[in-house]
Amino acid sequence: MIDNYFTTEFTNYRQGGYVNGLSSRNVVGTFKGHLQQPSAELVENLGMSFTGSYILWCPLDTDVYVGDDLEDGDNNTYSIKSINKRNYAGNSKHLELFIERNEKYASV
Repeated sequence: MIDNYFTTEFTNYRQGGYVNGLSSRNVVGTFKGHLQQPSAELVENLGMSFTGSYILWCPLDTDVYVGDDLEDGDNNTYSIKSINKRNYAGNSKHLELFIERNEKYASV
């Protein structure tokens, strides 16, 4: 089953309006997923950078939107660029998120 690969925990953040004139970043929740490097051809077709682009598989019912930020347990942050629903028959149902590492939050 594909969910056996969902071993890395992510926290999902979403922009939520303004507080004292500043944009707020709110926690939506956490979920487990599987992070992997995409093929060079796919990255080129999507117009993304190869060194900071990833595919993240997660449960089909995960509350995510394009533009959300994700953070893993190592304080790496990523921005969701695209979401594909993979609603296959059997045990392979999942969301496929195309994400880019957000260098401004990257740990040194």
